[in-house]
Amino acid sequence: MEWSGCIKMMQGYLENSPLIILGSGASMPYGLPSMGALADKIKEDPTVISDAKYDDLCSAIDSLGLEGAIDSVKLSSVTLDAIRKVTWNKVNDCDLKYFNDNPTSPPNALVELLNKVIAPTPNAAGVLQL
Repeated sequence: MEWSGCIKMMQGYLENSPLIILGSGASMPYGLPSMGALADKIKEDPTVISDAKYDDLCSAIDSLGLEGAIDSVKLSSVTLDAIRKVTWNKVNDCDLKYFNDNPTSPPNALVELLNKVIAPTPNAAGVLQL
């Protein structure tokens, strides 16, 4: 593709409001746990440990990551509920710590990113429902 074609394509992309998708890595600088840290916490939970598929879950976490493991290993509904609670508690504790430590200051890196994204776009926001 020629340079002018590339520029035209980029301008076309910028004419539309961009969509930012942030994964768990974007929240780690603000104290939220990585997937690995969540997996370690989940592996320590007594309810999860007592599941008959615990060893399969641990092996799958090592090879597929936490999300892949949860999707691939047939865990009991009690274990899945325990995983949800462990995840909620860990993330909530980290959220509260961040907000208590930074009561009036927003995360600067995220603010800068959002300012750069919305600067060339119309001043409108939308909600994406999945």
